[in-house]
Amino acid sequence: SDMVDTAARKNRVMDNLIADTHDRTGDAGSSFKVRERGSLDVQKQSENSTISNEDLSYDNTEITVDKYGESVILTTEATEDGRDVDEQDATEELGEAFADSQDQTAYDTLVGNAAIGTTQLSTAGVFTADEIIQARAEVRANKYEADSIVVHPLLEAEMLKIDDFVHADKYGNGGNVDTGEIGRVYDMTVYVSTTANARDTTGGSGTVQAAFVDSDECLDRLVKRTITVEVDNDVRKDRDVIVGTARWGHGV
Repeated sequence: SDMVDTAARKNRVMDNLIADTHDRTGDAGSSFKVRERGSLDVQKQSENSTISNEDLSYDNTEITVDKYGESVILTTEATEDGRDVDEQDATEELGEAFADSQDQTAYDTLVGNAAIGTTQLSTAGVFTADEIIQARAEVRANKYEADSIVVHPLLEAEMLKIDDFVHADKYGNGGNVDTGEIGRVYDMTVYVSTTANARDTTGGSGTVQAAFVDSDECLDRLVKRTITVEVDNDVRKDRDVIVGTARWGHGV
């Protein structure tokens, strides 16, 4: 058949939550430091006294890049017989696979950071309005603004049950809706994706089903090599090999 069905694609939402992307292609090294400026503290001063001074400090977040790759083999016979993918199909699928991997590694870096606070739902699989409000308050208590929530589909129904939830098709402003965006609750955009891995449906230690995010602050992406697809002609084996590679890393 000339018809080719496409496998189900997951919603990739983490690109909406990347605070900054650093292009380090062509720079030497595989580990790079991203500077974060500290804040100054204005003090009360006595009349006729020397004004106190303070250094403008910087903290460093070190981001290490990893290499990612995959290849697809196209034999000459398969191409001649029309029973295998062509180069365009293979290139498109490699692009989808890399996008999935980049999305998952961004999420894993965020929720895997030891400094990120975690909490257990009072009832496994049940997400209440009080718990959402409390989680947002905890983010704000650390001087960040929770503007986004990433939830696993297992919790999507729980979000829809909340009285103050506004579904994306009810916005009424005609604006664009991001990939995976289902609506807003308490002034936070809600994204649904299987990226937010729920290891099981019963909760339990370590199960990640929702992440509250300050999208202006939470994640940086560092790109050492953009997604690159090349065709290698393997004459001895009478085949082409389509190879995709990339190097990136994420930091919290």
